[in-house]
Amino acid sequence: MLTLPSRARAALPWLVAVLVCASAAAARTFLIQPPEIAHFCDSASRWWCEVRMAIIYTYAWHTIGQVAVVLTLLAFFARRAWLSCAAMSAGAMALVLYCFEPGAFALVSGALLLLRNQAQGDGTDTARSAEQGHYQYP
Repeated sequence: MLTLPSRARAALPWLVAVLVCASAAAARTFLIQPPEIAHFCDSASRWWCEVRMAIIYTYAWHTIGQVAVVLTLLAFFARRAWLSCAAMSAGAMALVLYCFEPGAFALVSGALLLLRNQAQGDGTDTARSAEQGHYQYP
């Protein structure tokens, strides 16, 4: 089993969110926005035209934004780092794919929840933190 150093393990969720955002930006730039592709898909039926239409419907119906908000709420109540990463990633994807309000909410909330999870999971002693004047919320 592959074990990562603690810094790489802490950076992994942030890298996942950046990669998801870059993938959404690439899909938007190269698959959704070019008018040549839209005209080609009107005349031909290719498998990637169906993928293109599925992506378009997900942001036309605000599905990406709704999924991002649901993931954010799950991350808030479950207090799991992977859910925070998923909320942040879905929020970044929603921002890139035209669901601005729920995407911004999910991206910022997911990032804050991930920071909270990483700060609580770093192995610091509660008594030592209390001596230094830091209060950890339950």
